[in-house]
Amino acid sequence: MRAEDRPDAVAPADGFTLVDRVRASSPHPMRHRNGEAVEQRLHQCSLYDPSLDLAVETAAGDVAGYALFWLDPVTGVGLVEPMRVEDAYQRRGLARALLTEGLARLQARGAHRLKVGYATEAARGLYVGAGFRVTATSTTYRR
Repeated sequence: MRAEDRPDAVAPADGFTLVDRVRASSPHPMRHRNGEAVEQRLHQCSLYDPSLDLAVETAAGDVAGYALFWLDPVTGVGLVEPMRVEDAYQRRGLARALLTEGLARLQARGAHRLKVGYATEAARGLYVGAGFRVTATSTTYRR
C-alpha cells in the first residue's frame, strides 16, 4: 500500500476510546492472555514503542480490543502483532479503528510498508477492506 493510499484514521464507535501506553495508568490490556509481566517483557524489546501499543476501552474502562504495532527504523517496515477484538465487541469497527490509527502512527514515524499475518477470514477481510493487497503468503503446518 502506498502512503497516499493509506485509509484515514477512523474513531472507534460511540462509547469506546482509543488509548496508547505512553502514560499507562492501568494494567496492560494483553495481561489476561500473556500474563502479568507482559508489559515488563515488552519494555525489554528494543523496538517496543508505547505510543504504538494501542487499545480500545469501553466507557467503564474494560478492554474491548488491542493492537501492537512495531517499526523497524532501519528497513522502514512496520508489523502489527498481535491484534485482537474481544468476542463481545466484534463487528463494531473497533479493529478498523485500531488498524487505521496504527497505520497513521507508523507512517508518521517513517514506515513505508506493513507486514501483517492473519489466521481467520475476518482478519483477511479487515486488511483487504483497508486497501491492502496480498503480495506473498506462507503456510504453517502443525502436528
